[in-house]
Amino acid sequence: MKTKTIQTFEINIFISGPLAAIEDVCRAEMRREDYCVTVTPTRFVFGGGDQEGARVGLLSYPRKPCPDAVLRNRAEKLARELLDGLHQNTALIVDPDTTTWISVAEEPGGGE
Repeated sequence: MKTKTIQTFEINIFISGPLAAIEDVCRAEMRREDYCVTVTPTRFVFGGGDQEGARVGLLSYPRKPCPDAVLRNRAEKLARELLDGLHQNTALIVDPDTTTWISVAEEPGGGE
């Protein structure tokens, strides 16, 4: 039996959309790149209703360690692919240090 331990680094992307479509976008990206993600169904509940979506997880795998910066880049690229493929306006990327909101929609009044 072999064991290998590395420092934990996990990134999650939160996005709305049908679970099957989220999985399809992830599967297509995994065919282009050699890594794996987890897709966990979630529901976003807010004052005006709710939406289905997923938490897409990326982590450095001890068998094939990935530098933190490379994993962040993969998460950003995948989040953009998900936004485009699902026709969504926003997504969140959450890592141990930061939460990044990505929006493709213009905010009212031209603000950031």
